Amino acid sequence: MFCQGVLAHLGATTLSIVRTRKPSLEGRRAAREFATAAAESGFAIVSGLALGIDGIAHDAALRAGGSTVAVLPSGMDRIYPARHQGLAERVLVSEFPLGTPPRKHHFHRRNRTLSGFSEATLVVEAGRPSGTLITAGAAADQGRDVLVLPWSIYHREGAGCRYLLEDGALLVQSIEAMRVHLGVPAAPSVLSDGPSPVTQQ
Repeated sequence: MFCQGVLAHLGATTLSIVRTRKPSLEGRRAAREFATAAAESGFAIVSGLALGIDGIAHDAALRAGGSTVAVLPSGMDRIYPARHQGLAERVLVSEFPLGTPPRKHHFHRRNRTLSGFSEATLVVEAGRPSGTLITAGAAADQGRDVLVLPWSIYHREGAGCRYLLEDGALLVQSIEAMRVHLGVPAAPSVLSDGPSPVTQQ
């Protein structure tokens, strides 16, 4: 395993946040708010640096003053996607040696490593089929909790979330519910839980 950055963050309590690469507006909002709340509660946010929910979760954690760990499908000198170079200048983890480009079969290995680093995995938004379901399956196989947000039956990118809930994943309908599942108290600076941010019209 190759690592770069503030390695002490790897010893923090961690939550992986996984995703679709083409989130809805509600999915983007949920990723930002839940990642912020988790970071404020002392969790390091682990994700895959991909476009969409991954990048939003990394950015939200950093804006909240928290820490974040990016697990790569490539060598650490081959940041993918390149536009997330700034986000990558934190803690990087990779199974692959320097010079290794991102390849299709690397992503499944990356997802398994990502879930293995984490106390629990939060699935914000996912279609079906999707790589997110592979990550959630790996987390369950590794004995980690899989937390899932609910979506309307009419929301196509929520089909994977509904599938996971039918398969026994833990339902999370609010930030406070996430904190309860993770066993942490509310942060001093809390977000308003208010109405669920994942209602799809």
